[in-house]
Amino acid sequence: MNELRMYVEHLFEGKVLTAEMIELKEEMYGNLVARYEDYLASGMDAAEALEKTKASITSVEDVLAGEDADEVAEAGAPVVQPTADAEPVAEEPVSSASQAEAPAAETTVLSGATAERTAGAPVPPRTEPELADVATPAMGRKITSKVLIASLIALVFVVFAAFFGVLAVGCVSFGVTDDTQGQVTTANTAQDTGNGTADSTTGNGNTAGNNGATGNNNAEGNGNAGQGQSTTPRFEDPEDQAEYEATSALDSAIANQTAASLAEMAGAGNAPASMVQSLPLSEYAGSTGGDTQQARFNVRYNNVSDLIDSDAIDRALLYNVTALMSAHGDIQQVTITVHEQYDSDYDTDTYTFDRATLEHAYSNASNGAIAALDSSLFASEEAWQTVRDYVFRENFCERQVDFAEVE
Repeated sequence: MNELRMYVEHLFEGKVLTAEMIELKEEMYGNLVARYEDYLASGMDAAEALEKTKASITSVEDVLAGEDADEVAEAGAPVVQPTADAEPVAEEPVSSASQAEAPAAETTVLSGATAERTAGAPVPPRTEPELADVATPAMGRKITSKVLIASLIALVFVVFAAFFGVLAVGCVSFGVTDDTQGQVTTANTAQDTGNGTADSTTGNGNTAGNNGATGNNNAEGNGNAGQGQSTTPRFEDPEDQAEYEATSALDSAIANQTAASLAEMAGAGNAPASMVQSLPLSEYAGSTGGDTQQARFNVRYNNVSDLIDSDAIDRALLYNVTALMSAHGDIQQVTITVHEQYDSDYDTDTYTFDRATLEHAYSNASNGAIAALDSSLFASEEAWQTVRDYVFRENFCERQVDFAEVE
């Protein structure tokens, strides 16, 4: 549904959308829609189902972490555990540099004896009694002063690490200003340019404009004069950026069109040709026409931008045909010709959508909730949103467009 689509887009704000990340985004959206529909089927009301669905995935990092854990479990990675007879030993924190210089062999305590093993070599798991013994030191096992001291050292190390981490984030976010000149002296150089550009990684940028280079930052030392949020992911390749923006614009045109606006275009008094000018892809609409005797309507789209992803074009075609047939009950067949930018006039793709076929597909997919394509679907935003959800379902959309394509 549209709100879940926007929620997924929000989760990916600031992410570099590689092919893998785009695939993950679509998979997450599909899973959320399926979960939402399961909640509705169980009798849950729409608002509660939506909130519960969103709560199931709160960040992309959680999904990626879950996939990494699944890979480790599937690989059967060994888990090294201490034995019941071994004296608990606290490890002192070491820096990343000292870890790199660590020797290849490790010492593992096994049943009271010390044995040397190669780093990463598996250790046989312990039995349940041994685990219970280690988990309950109060049953006769004393905590030595050495262990206590090591634990305190580790705790102090963690506190200092957290403090310096917060300090570093504060310096990067707000900068350190020179009180006499009111200029940022240690703020991020990308923010000092005053160009109002967004940080491609975090999405936090100077969208309101930062004049750090000219000394116009406030004297309190806030090096980031604009606290705007970048809602458009940034790509390293300008062409990838252009393709993402063109595709997102078309999807937004589909997602944001209201049922009320479509209802105004329904009925015999309104020509289907004028409705085409208000639907997605209208900027490419060329010739239109119809055969009133055979209830056919034809649309040709010229010079469609090659920056738009083909899946988004498929969604727009299915959406437009569904809207046209719902607004004009006399249309039984719609034929669409698509001519893409830079192709010859004769290099086109043609699709013929049949009303009976589409109504059957929608009815099957919705278990009869969408029984017919007519103006009743514009009666409420919720009713039209139900139709639009199926347009955004990749498998459903792909099947209808493939079936309609004329070879």
